[in-house]
Amino acid sequence: MIRFTSAAAGRFEMLDAHARDVLGLVEREAGERGAIAAADVPQARDRLRSALAAHTEPEPATENEGDEAEEQAQRRQHVSLAQRAWPLLDMLERAARKNKPVLWEKV
Repeated sequence: MIRFTSAAAGRFEMLDAHARDVLGLVEREAGERGAIAAADVPQARDRLRSALAAHTEPEPATENEGDEAEEQAQRRQHVSLAQRAWPLLDMLERAARKNKPVLWEKV
């Protein structure tokens, strides 16, 4: 798990694999610890917004192509990259408004 914190927005946790994906969109690595300096937060926020706007989600694969109910259930359970990234985007927006850094660490 990776815990994200900011004096502007509190904290949240994300699975390592998901944190790596989301941090990669802002050109950061999910190491043991990391930070986006307050001066760099607006640029990171803009990068994340742009990456999410350009990203298209693949359709979830289904084993039983003919089973419409199963396909609908899988679509409902699928969590998009935009949904996974939302907590970080929200934190970056709040941190940008208050000129605060965003920090993360493995927990």
